[in-house]
Amino acid sequence: MNEMDKNRQHPPVSILDTFLLHALHFLPLFARGLFLPKRWVYRLLAHSAWPRLARTLICGLRAKYGSDHLWVSLLRIKKPFRLALGRTLLVYDAESIRTILHTPAACQGRPERFAADPPVKRERVGLFAPGALVMSGGEQACPKRELNHRVLESERPIHHHGAAFLGLIRVETARILAQDARELKWDQFAELSLRVTLQVVLGEGRVDRGLFEHLERMIASASCVALPLRSRRFDAFYAALEQHLQRNPGPALIEGWAELFGSDSPPSWSAYQVTHWLFAMKDSLETHTARTLALLAAHPQTESEVHRELHQALGETSSQVGVLDAGAIASLRLLEGCVNEAIRLWTPIPLLVRRVVAPVELGGAMVPKDCDVVIDAGYNHRDPRRYGIAADRFSPKLWVNGGPMPPMDHFSNGERQCAGMRLGLFLIKAIVAELLLADRFALDKPHLDASEPLPLALDHYAIRFRRGAA
Repeated sequence: MNEMDKNRQHPPVSILDTFLLHALHFLPLFARGLFLPKRWVYRLLAHSAWPRLARTLICGLRAKYGSDHLWVSLLRIKKPFRLALGRTLLVYDAESIRTILHTPAACQGRPERFAADPPVKRERVGLFAPGALVMSGGEQACPKRELNHRVLESERPIHHHGAAFLGLIRVETARILAQDARELKWDQFAELSLRVTLQVVLGEGRVDRGLFEHLERMIASASCVALPLRSRRFDAFYAALEQHLQRNPGPALIEGWAELFGSDSPPSWSAYQVTHWLFAMKDSLETHTARTLALLAAHPQTESEVHRELHQALGETSSQVGVLDAGAIASLRLLEGCVNEAIRLWTPIPLLVRRVVAPVELGGAMVPKDCDVVIDAGYNHRDPRRYGIAADRFSPKLWVNGGPMPPMDHFSNGERQCAGMRLGLFLIKAIVAELLLADRFALDKPHLDASEPLPLALDHYAIRFRRGAA
């Protein structure tokens, strides 16, 4: 960087524009819930102009300031009942986003440039999963990241328990469909996802509802905006979880738990990582299964193509006649594209926050240490300047042909990319495939029209299907 470039600064956003960004974009996203979604907020956003106004505002600010790097004073919760403004760089430039996400994490003495543990995450997650990877930075994150990749088998196309997981999904899907022959609603997706999650993590038959109720209460206490607290159920939850970890569960993520750590006892943080798997998997399965099925029901041509893919897999890939095996599920590329599109269109983690550990160049200007950079993934995935009218269209074949142009960070990216991405996609594909093979579904609510741009916000809690549709 030459002397002239050293003096270059990214433009600061005006006070008025900062207010508008908070009112139309950041506060509505924050109001959805940090960890425990608030249904009424999703309903409000789905029926309001807020998301559309927010996207129009961001497009306008990028044009107004002539930059894809914008300095803003972002409102932060410092302590209970105390707010403060923090200098934050909003990043919309694809190359800078790649630099941020693909810069290696600290490990084995390697320096860290971007930390993924901003204070709000450390403080809130620390109240229910204090040692989990998601709130860890620096060298302490290395063994946790290694455990994640090892247990979730991030490099394998099919988890070595894939066949067992598929078997329990088949049983649980049939159970849910037997409850109501006329409709399929959100509560059934939530029930199905709860039962699948508990058994994938803890073992077949271990549907410990009490354990998950404790976890939800803990997350609710930690998510309180004004006064986040550690729940009184914390000790009871971890005592119950420890009992599961000490048993032999058979095919499950915690199988052979003690052996994972050799001759040493499992470190205290290992149980906190299991907690993260529980709440993240359940939320992911219920949300993306319901949304994917809704998109298919609203796009009958794509649904027909997926049905053809399923029947082709039944006839050519599966080792069992009339039944999809794990290899067949893994081969469903179009269905996987549909799941990825559902995640792109309604990105579950819309803001990726990193803390600058050492001064770094982004977009031709220096960014000082100890400030935050924010990647607005939810906006980027539907950026009309980058994708045109395709930004709001259901285009699963893009993923079959290599994926949309970057930045596409729906599972984050780089070394901190979600280690459970492949397992999660496998489980979601398996659930959707079993549903599609069992019945036909017509979308009653909400309204999605293949001939119109898809809404920027979707109330997935309102999703309802009629069964047996022709």
